[in-house]
Amino acid sequence: MNQNNNFLQSTANFISFLFNPLIIPTLGTILVFRSGGIFSLWPLGIVTWTVLIVSLGTLWLPFVILQLLKYLQFIPDLQLEKPEDRKIPFTLVLIPYIITCYYLRQLPVPEAVSNMVISATVALGVNIIFLFFWKISSHAIGVGGLVALVLVLFLRWHATHFTILYMAILIAGLVCWARLWLMVHTVRQVYAGFATGFLITFLILIA
Repeated sequence: MNQNNNFLQSTANFISFLFNPLIIPTLGTILVFRSGGIFSLWPLGIVTWTVLIVSLGTLWLPFVILQLLKYLQFIPDLQLEKPEDRKIPFTLVLIPYIITCYYLRQLPVPEAVSNMVISATVALGVNIIFLFFWKISSHAIGVGGLVALVLVLFLRWHATHFTILYMAILIAGLVCWARLWLMVHTVRQVYAGFATGFLITFLILIA
């Protein structure tokens, strides 16, 4: 029994690490170009630069900010389990997200990508507001947005590769299970996070 629990604990930690909320915009960008729709026809050069820009602004720069805050002992660790530990880091991470949104709007990138990053930025801002009275799951916000993105790729941009829809749903289920198994969130916090990410992303992308 203990071996099974240890395995599930390790699996849940690995899933939480692998699908950290910061990686979701980059993963979403890749899925846009792999959707089988009109975005699959974009030149490789633009695809590569788009993925690099999104990953720089929404993954690597935020990661450096968090590491710097940890090094300076502004935060105890990168888990940020307490709401009060999240306010300053999340607010600082919001800055490169906003810059990335602005930069993408100036470039010839797919509307789905630029609007997806906008939705991730809005979701992060909403998450910060929530922190003043509640803690919802950032992981669930991320995968909720990912599912909404893929769904809109089919509804609006006629994606054809259903594999990405199955993949997004599977990832969302695994991540939500992992956060509950690790007992870092309640069921309500996970549901609220997923609904927040899904609704924000769906409404921005479908408009």
